[in-house]
Amino acid sequence: HSPVQAKPEDIAKYTSRIDTPRAPMKTYAGMVDSLDQAIGRILTSLDEEGIADNTIVLFFTDNGGFYNFGGVNKPLRGGKLETYEGGVRVVSVMRWPDVLPENTVNE
Repeated sequence: HSPVQAKPEDIAKYTSRIDTPRAPMKTYAGMVDSLDQAIGRILTSLDEEGIADNTIVLFFTDNGGFYNFGGVNKPLRGGKLETYEGGVRVVSVMRWPDVLPENTVNE
């Protein structure tokens, strides 16, 4: 979603990516990095408050990755803005320590 913006210190971590007007990959990576940091703070807070074990945390996306921002949906065909499986089938992550064992994978 736009606008694509990130903190300079997060963008600076991604030296191998480039930004172009049409594909701001470095800035997008910085945005995702910032999101990851924020989720980490939430999980840490739940741990510190002693409520993580009985709190469900569910994180998922609303569509497949967007090629212009570096999204790779292989082996699925298509991506964001398309009705192919790569555009509608998404990943999710769940944390529920009392119920769901660590590293559980369900495909």
